[in-house]
Amino acid sequence: MKRGANSGILQEGSGLSRKILDAFAVQVEEVKGNKADIKEGMGGITTAFEESVRGIIMAADAASELVDNLASIQAEMTDNHRIVNEQRQEVNKFR
Repeated sequence: MKRGANSGILQEGSGLSRKILDAFAVQVEEVKGNKADIKEGMGGITTAFEESVRGIIMAADAASELVDNLASIQAEMTDNHRIVNEQRQEVNKFR
C-alpha cells in the first residue's frame, strides 16, 4: 500500500510542478509581450523626440536667417535715408 500511496503523491507532486511550470511559462510570455510593447513605445518616443529636435533646429535656422535679413534691410534703409538726404540737399541748392 505504501508504494501506491507514494506513487500517488509523486504523481500529484508531478502534476502540481507541471501546473506551476505552465503558469510560469504563461507569465514569461506575458513579460516578453510587455517588453516588446515597451520597446515599441520607446521607439515611438525616440522618433517623436528626434522630430522635435529637427523642428527646433529648423526654427533656430529660420530665426537666424530672419535676423540676417533684418540686418540687411536695416543697412538698405540706412543707405536709402542717406540718399534721400543727399537729394534733399541738392534740391535745396535750387530753391
